[in-house]
Amino acid sequence: MTAEGIIAVLDLSAGSGSTMLRFLVDIGMVERLKITGSRSQCYQAVKDPAAVFTALAEVRRRQAFKAMDSLGPSLASIAGKDDLHWLHTVGQLHTLSRMLEEWLSLCAQSDPEWTVRHIQQGIEHR
Repeated sequence: MTAEGIIAVLDLSAGSGSTMLRFLVDIGMVERLKITGSRSQCYQAVKDPAAVFTALAEVRRRQAFKAMDSLGPSLASIAGKDDLHWLHTVGQLHTLSRMLEEWLSLCAQSDPEWTVRHIQQGIEHR
C-alpha cells in the first residue's frame, strides 16, 4: 500500500502516519518498496516470523534494557547507607536486564527461526 492509502485506512494524520511508517521501516517490521514509474512509495509488512522476532527483540532491547543500564549507576550514585538493601535489588534487576539483553541478542543473531518455533510451541501449549 502507499503511505496515503495506509493513512486513509487507519484514519491517521499525515504526520502521525509518516512517523509511524518511518519507525516501522527503521525497526524492520515494514519494507519500503520502489514501484517503477510511480512517484509514490509503497510499503509492505514483513511476513517472516524470524525477521519480526528480531525486529521486536531489538526494539525491546533499545527501550527497556538501555533505560535500566542508565538507571542502575544513577541510583547507585545517589543512594545512602540506609538504601543498601534497596540498592542490592536494583543491582539484581540490572543483572537480570543484562542477561535478558544477551539472550535476546543471541536468539536474534544466531538462529531466530529456532527461537520463533519454540516460542510458538510454548504459546500453543498454554
